[in-house]
Amino acid sequence: MAGMYAVYHGPHGLKAIAERIHKLAKLTDLALQRLGYNQLNKIILILYLSNFDDKTKDRAIAIRKWR
Repeated sequence: MAGMYAVYHGPHGLKAIAERIHKLAKLTDLALQRLGYNQLNKIILILYLSNFDDKTKDRAIAIRKWR
């Protein structure tokens, strides 16, 4: 399946997809930093490791209750 995906999109298409995903990951990281989250892992792949303080935890609970 992955091979056919690569054949369909070609090298330029795969590079464009990877660059788009990387930009979105960086934007997500910046947005989460503004909310008080700090990324623990050096490279963003699929997993985003974070730690947060009590203030951030309270804010997350408030947002969850608001929804």
